[in-house]
Amino acid sequence: MSKEIKDFIKSGSVSTGCMGIFYPLEIAKLRIQSNQSLRVPISTYYRGLGKSLLFVFPEKGIKFTTFNYCQNNKYNFSSSILATTVTQSLVSTPIENFRIKNQINKLNLINPKMYRGYQFSIIRDIVFNAVFFKLLR
Repeated sequence: MSKEIKDFIKSGSVSTGCMGIFYPLEIAKLRIQSNQSLRVPISTYYRGLGKSLLFVFPEKGIKFTTFNYCQNNKYNFSSSILATTVTQSLVSTPIENFRIKNQINKLNLINPKMYRGYQFSIIRDIVFNAVFFKLLR
């Protein structure tokens, strides 16, 4: 098995585990942001977890695999971060929009605004990835 495939599986698996642990906190945050009560059955905090887990694995797998690929092919750190961020955001922006709509029960799979907020995702993720991968080294 190639190193890229191993990296993809490892990073996807770890991210999936973390999502399973922290998902209820994200739901609480969304409920607060949308002025909904936090006093709901515990099962409410896990609604949509399965679908979210399906999306987290490939998104994080792509992120780490892209960064490792760039670093292994002697890209400089800044170019690696930029390539990782652009690749990740192409995948993560529609996934985040889908997850948010799903979590607040306004699911619409055919949405022309799927990439709404893409530029903000790029800006956020460049900063996050630069700090994250610098600390990871």
